[in-house]
Amino acid sequence: MIDAARDTDVVCSADHLTRRLIEHFSQAKSAEAKPTQVAPVAGTARKRTAIFAVHGISPQQRYAFQDQVATSLQSYLNATEALRRFPDDPQKAGASDRPWKVVVHWPQVAPSATTATLRPSALRVYKGSAPDADDAEVFDVYEGYWSPLSKGKTNVASALGWLLRSTFLPTSSTAAVPASIGKAFWDVGYVVAVLTAGLVALALGVLAAIAALKGIALVTGAAKVPQFWDFVSAPISVVAALPGRAWLVIAVAVLFGYLVCQLIVALRVGAARDRRTTELKRDAEPRSSASTFMQGVIRATQFHRGTLAILGAGVLAIGFLEYDLARLQTLAHPEYTWRYVEYALLVVLAIAFFQFARYVGDKGVTDVLGDIQIYTTHDANSAYYAIRQQIIGAVTDALLGVLQSQPTYDAVHIFGHSLGSTIALDVVIALEKMIKERQLSQEQWERVRSFTTFGTALEKTKFFFDVRQPTISASQDQWQNDVYGSLFTCDADKWRRAGSWRAIFWTNLWYFRDAVANGIVSYQSDVEAGSGDFSWKQDAGPHDICADYQLTHRRPITAWVHSDYLTDPLFWEVVSPIVTALEPPPSGAAPGKWAT
Repeated sequence: MIDAARDTDVVCSADHLTRRLIEHFSQAKSAEAKPTQVAPVAGTARKRTAIFAVHGISPQQRYAFQDQVATSLQSYLNATEALRRFPDDPQKAGASDRPWKVVVHWPQVAPSATTATLRPSALRVYKGSAPDADDAEVFDVYEGYWSPLSKGKTNVASALGWLLRSTFLPTSSTAAVPASIGKAFWDVGYVVAVLTAGLVALALGVLAAIAALKGIALVTGAAKVPQFWDFVSAPISVVAALPGRAWLVIAVAVLFGYLVCQLIVALRVGAARDRRTTELKRDAEPRSSASTFMQGVIRATQFHRGTLAILGAGVLAIGFLEYDLARLQTLAHPEYTWRYVEYALLVVLAIAFFQFARYVGDKGVTDVLGDIQIYTTHDANSAYYAIRQQIIGAVTDALLGVLQSQPTYDAVHIFGHSLGSTIALDVVIALEKMIKERQLSQEQWERVRSFTTFGTALEKTKFFFDVRQPTISASQDQWQNDVYGSLFTCDADKWRRAGSWRAIFWTNLWYFRDAVANGIVSYQSDVEAGSGDFSWKQDAGPHDICADYQLTHRRPITAWVHSDYLTDPLFWEVVSPIVTALEPPPSGAAPGKWAT
């Protein structure tokens, strides 16, 4: 149910996504929709723009999420450029040269920078004669990388215990996840289904293992064939009582089962890799089929297929050894030969179930719930609290490097995916405090122009922050929201307004079938953006501070859609007018065809 590869392999080809965007935008145009993304890009983008992206809960390699954002942005810009040049011939537009390119960029950081962090690198999406040319339009994509700080710090038992305590033993009077009944049932049902799948696989693995051990004891002439309850009551003594030849049989069967499971996994991964390789080769062929890149792809494909063949040969060799053992062990009882093979296959099945249960535990519990458990720990006596502070510090330092880079950016846009949106929000609050502490100048702060969250865990992390903390007072909750209200807005007029305190335009995008995400509902405030007065006004009415968009989705109901945002044309219809400095969508406006 959980596809772990989705978070790291979302963007596998810039050209493939460009073609999807062109097709989508062309259909929107022919249907007389309002395709804001087809507006000409040339001349509307800021001269120097930075995007700072904070990744989500799945394990990430450094620069992987940065690459996804940069490639998706490049695809969007190329699609709009092609449609601008060839509005009546989408096929010709798809075959046109790509004017937007991507290179690695190392910015300079001002000597007076207050952070001692490593100077961040960027992927520069540019159009012009050269990346640093005066005529170049530039989008620099950075990432706030934090994944290694939390990975491997918790386990299945700890995460499940935390989830049960948070769900059934709340101490707060006000903590809740604001969602419709349908959305709440979907999210809870998804988590329950994942946990149930893992537990069922574990139980089936135990049953298969017991059945296999009973059979092996029978065919190897054990003094006593143990029964099911013998294994349940004293598993170690039962296994220790088996004869030596049974141990040999079990060892070979386990090795065979492990290799078979690894072969199945390798075939599945290889099929996905071949699909990406085909797409990459298709992208490269129009330029040079004999390029270094193409030759490297071909050599890598040959190497991977060779290793797969070696693994397959190993499986066959162990399989033949297993069969020979079956014949030798059953010479006195030839009728047991095929029963022996049957028991060996039960061992394979048991290993497959155990591996699937471990996979669900690692991906569905440890990597997802574990990260949320660590980050929402507010007890300063816990080691998890220190990890949370490290995460915020690392991402804050990375963003400071962007704000203090030379030459300066006209605008910095923050992207937060999944738990990364919660981290990014805390980083924004931390930066605002640094202004008062004179660690960040007002000019640097005002470069932050927008905050885009997608697949956000903000409503759920807010619940987990509050659920185990006794409620102090209603004014405490109100004060927290007023802090956010002083910084963010969903009002396009406030977003465009220049001044000493310019509002940050907040946009949230989410799928109904994304079990991590929710619409932004509880983040409201009666304080206007830019206001320094956070006092609780009894008679003031709260207003939304985030433009919320629920996107439609057409993938199968079992698909893990949490990682699909950047490759979704609907995402770029909403986000692109903000990032490319066009008019943002009107506050509260229904997004038409791109959302429900």
